Amino acid sequence: MAEIINFPKITFKDVTQELKAKFKDQNYPYECWQCWHGGAYLGLISWSESNEQYGFYPQTDTQIVITASIMRDIYDKMWELMKDRVLN
Repeated sequence: MAEIINFPKITFKDVTQELKAKFKDQNYPYECWQCWHGGAYLGLISWSESNEQYGFYPQTDTQIVITASIMRDIYDKMWELMKDRVLN
């Protein structure tokens, strides 16, 4: 079962295992988290190969409002994921 973490405004669902299965690579070293607010799917936090860091990939087929507190939760989760990464 996927890990679910509740921040003040956002619920994060760990979908790392689904990503590893999709890539057919159980050694893929990065995490992947869905971002939910209430019943609305906001997007995904995942590794960006081109930027060599975690990025937020927003859901684009629905119109949503992302307030500062929601953005802060997403930022805090990305910061948590990046704190142990070494950047070039």
